[in-house]
Amino acid sequence: MVINWSDFSSHFCVRENAHDALHYLKELNEKNPGNFPDYILLDLNMPEMNGFDFIRQFESQFPTQKDKTHFIITTSSILNKDKKEAFRFDSVIDYLVKPIPGDYIEKLIVKGYKHETQLNNCNN
Repeated sequence: MVINWSDFSSHFCVRENAHDALHYLKELNEKNPGNFPDYILLDLNMPEMNGFDFIRQFESQFPTQKDKTHFIITTSSILNKDKKEAFRFDSVIDYLVKPIPGDYIEKLIVKGYKHETQLNNCNN
């Protein structure tokens, strides 16, 4: 909903499930490989395939995009084990517990990803 309410909703392509998203990315890669997303906002708890499995599938199917497309986990999970697991993937750059802050989307689109703290340090 935060994305839909933002002035930047046209910058996003939403898919209902992980399989549809992977299929869309495959078609996009075949048609225009230089036009791959910079960021993918990804929920961990999805039907049929969880977020971690999605990242594994993504990295397997699109190895040349591994260092170019970054994942922002958006989840209701407050479990430290999920956060630690997320940051085991080099392509995960942020872990947001829903709801997404209202200005997050605008900052992401206008300024690109910048975070004041190192979230990859999951010692807490």
